[in-house]
Amino acid sequence: QKQAFYVDASGKLAKPFQITRRNEAWQVFSFESEDGRKKTDVCHDLVLPSLSETTLSKPQQLALQPAVSEGTRHGVDAFFAKKVDDQGIDVHAEGQLMMREMLNPVNAGSRWDCNVNPQPTLCDLRDSIASCSQRNVCVLHLAGHGRKECG
Repeated sequence: QKQAFYVDASGKLAKPFQITRRNEAWQVFSFESEDGRKKTDVCHDLVLPSLSETTLSKPQQLALQPAVSEGTRHGVDAFFAKKVDDQGIDVHAEGQLMMREMLNPVNAGSRWDCNVNPQPTLCDLRDSIASCSQRNVCVLHLAGHGRKECG
């Protein structure tokens, strides 16, 4: 069962949108807030492409040994996007702040690597998703300033 999720600018998660054969070609998906008070329309091309599908499985019983060794570093791929003509947003500065937080020893920085993408292409995003396992990337951070008419 395919689902798409929407998180608004304040970090609130909307109800999952069920993607079916009937609606997968729609140009706009409407996400409803958890309390049902607000609907947000998001353009189809802003939803992650089908290449990024993840198959969920039932959790396995925890192993006695940790999944990764004590010295293994985990990865975060951070993507910061904006419209070309938006001069008020500095995606490089946002990326630098993210990297500082991730590498700060107080925030367990000794175990995390952060790969910042301040002006990514869709190809960059797809390549990142496709290689997450090999690079031990555990978090994909998406921050964007997309088209106003699409939310």
